[in-house]
Amino acid sequence: MAMNIHALHGDVPAAVLTGATPDISYISEFGWYEYVWYISPQGTDTLQRKQLGRYCGPSHDVGDALCAERILTDKALLVSRTSVIPLSLEETNSDVIKKKKQDYEESLKKYLGKRYDVSKDDETTATPDFTLYKPTNEDEVAMEELLEADDIQHDAFDKYVTAKVRVPQGDKMSYGTVKRRKRDADGNFVGRSNTNPFLDTSLYEVELNTGEVETYSANIIAEAIYEQLDEEGNSYQLIDEIIDHSKHSSAVTMEDAFITVNNRQKRRKTTKGWKL
Repeated sequence: MAMNIHALHGDVPAAVLTGATPDISYISEFGWYEYVWYISPQGTDTLQRKQLGRYCGPSHDVGDALCAERILTDKALLVSRTSVIPLSLEETNSDVIKKKKQDYEESLKKYLGKRYDVSKDDETTATPDFTLYKPTNEDEVAMEELLEADDIQHDAFDKYVTAKVRVPQGDKMSYGTVKRRKRDADGNFVGRSNTNPFLDTSLYEVELNTGEVETYSANIIAEAIYEQLDEEGNSYQLIDEIIDHSKHSSAVTMEDAFITVNNRQKRRKTTKGWKL
């Protein structure tokens, strides 16, 4: 069987061991100990060669798995046969076949003697219909109905938290980071989130670059995010002016600003060590 073992990768152990796909059709063709027809080499015509027997599984030590079946004869002998045929529904309901089954059991009882067990009748020894049996557990608790995605109010996987946004602050625009959902005095979220930004009434706390924390609605944050994206979904910022700069010791000096490649001077293309 395919067990929950990572090393098997969903295969059965036999497949991992041999590299071949296992085939269980030879043990699923017939039910255990059900009545079948088998062809006997003795007899002059087809009716005499077609005998009634009980199926006892595949014969592993004779022939191929799909060609040899172990059959219990009415003389209590186990024989291997390659031609095994299931009984049709008409034959099962036929009075003639029912008489043959009785004769088979009487003969089997004669040869088995005290070993013959009739504790189960023919109906119960047939392959059971497993659809009739449903496992039950009185202590089993019904699975709790799952909530819809829009009904779940949790900030652990909030799509806006940690987003960098450019939002209005008074009469100017400021940059900030969305820190968390806003809560009321009882610790509950203010507003309700929704996958549709127009239906989202939740509020968020945004920490601006100035150090202040302001409250903005979800649709303002969503609009700010969309405004920062181009047609390919990339965001960008434009420099208005450089107001200050500093240089680290690793920065390239003017004396070392050029390199020689194939006897030609080229400028080093790097901003390492510079802070604007």
